[in-house]
Amino acid sequence: MTLGKYRPTINSDGSENWKIAGDDSYNVIAQKNGDMYFDMKDGLYDVTLDKYNLSYQNMFDYFNVPALDKAASKGKTIRFTHNPEMKEYAGLFTDKEWKHLQEKWEYLYLREEGEFWYAEK
Repeated sequence: MTLGKYRPTINSDGSENWKIAGDDSYNVIAQKNGDMYFDMKDGLYDVTLDKYNLSYQNMFDYFNVPALDKAASKGKTIRFTHNPEMKEYAGLFTDKEWKHLQEKWEYLYLREEGEFWYAEK
């Protein structure tokens, strides 16, 4: 399973287009590699958040956690496209995913290989 940061496309004027994933976005990288990944497409994240009056933590608990648990319980390789231990990701889903894997599934460290960080026990 590939996890990481959602990154926007950069328009020709330098502005960010958050509606289209950029080449360095985890979901684009996962697709290119044929990896399992979790993604709420086409603005569904914001619609779900608003429609059901969910918090950021609710979204993580209801959607990300089950995907993580499924991958971990099946012994899937779990890797990140962006280092989840970077300070700039503190409190964001990437950080929360890594912490969940450590707390529930006893992953101990990240092994950097190539352009990925692999969750290891």
